[in-house]
Amino acid sequence: MLTDNFTFKSKIGDRESPDEFAQSLLKVDGIVTKSKTIPEGDNFVHLYILDIGAKIPMCDEIKFHGDKIASIIIYKDFKLFAP
Repeated sequence: MLTDNFTFKSKIGDRESPDEFAQSLLKVDGIVTKSKTIPEGDNFVHLYILDIGAKIPMCDEIKFHGDKIASIIIYKDFKLFAP
């Protein structure tokens, strides 16, 4: 589902490989709610709420290469996350 040169960008840390990204997902303890996607050509923006006890508004920019995800950039207000 991810390209071999997949990248993930976020203010709390980048992931430079599919395996590194998959391992980081295992550490997320939350539920995605109010999910909406907005297509833009072959790419899209994903707007959602991440419920981790607190409800955090999130936005992902997801870019494809062919039928695989090439990159994800996460936009959110990191001040909303508890230390």
